[in-house]
Amino acid sequence: MYHFIVNPNSRSGYGGQIWKIVEEELNRREIDYNVYFTNHRYHATEIARSLTFDINKQCIIVVLGGDGTINEVINGIINYNNVILGYIPSGSSNDMARGLKLPTDPLKALENILNPKHYATMDLGLATFGKNKRTFAVSSGIGYDAAVCLEALDSPLKTKLNKIKLGKLTYLAIALKQLIQMKPVPATLVLDDVNKIKFDKIYFMAALNLPYEGGGFKFCPKAKTNDGLIDLIVVDSIPKLKVLFLLPLAFKGLHTHFKGINIYQAQKAEITIKQRLAVHTDGESGFMQQKLYVECSPNKLKIIA
Repeated sequence: MYHFIVNPNSRSGYGGQIWKIVEEELNRREIDYNVYFTNHRYHATEIARSLTFDINKQCIIVVLGGDGTINEVINGIINYNNVILGYIPSGSSNDMARGLKLPTDPLKALENILNPKHYATMDLGLATFGKNKRTFAVSSGIGYDAAVCLEALDSPLKTKLNKIKLGKLTYLAIALKQLIQMKPVPATLVLDDVNKIKFDKIYFMAALNLPYEGGGFKFCPKAKTNDGLIDLIVVDSIPKLKVLFLLPLAFKGLHTHFKGINIYQAQKAEITIKQRLAVHTDGESGFMQQKLYVECSPNKLKIIA
């Protein structure tokens, strides 16, 4: 039995259109399935929790939505050992699908799920900020990248670009706007409770479980999903014009050799910022925080790869 968790509003309603295509194919093949539609924030978490409540029962969950829907689902799973996850991407950024090299065509993605040839065991990240603790699949960050995610959540531009299938350009446009407004601040990063690093003018720190975030920015090109480590990027003490120059290079991962781009690997990391900045997990806002603690979670997720 396949359990589909569908976000019909992903990519400004495109998710609902994709589901119609998938549903028709499922019915044509006479596949046994249940479908659950999300209709409010964290609804996917509630659904995933109810599906995995029986910790002794194996469950195949197929997510049709964006990275935010994936984030909600993984935060609802009770027993990861008994869950197999399939993914049909229908979001604006689709960084998880990009990082795992999953099909983005709905019918190809469905075929991959119904007739799987490969499975992957994927690390998950765990972010703690304030009184909140959130599991993440793709990334968590504080500062500039989170500010971009926060604005993109309710951006009219995102809605317009999604309608012409250019939704990922939302993040680039908002990134340029946020760059103009951004004021870099001092910060301290501690890696694995030992290595303490101070920064004078930080733009952001992002912890990645996959190479990409923010709609295709390849911020941590060497990030792997199964190495037990979190890859981190810290952008510090760079003139804004240089950041503007480096952003397009980041789509190809060609930014990492420039001064001010700092790449690290660790099992856990804590960053403290001089003032409160935006935080995100998988593009979902954690609002304004002064500290962000990230670590590689002991939980692993089995994915149809």
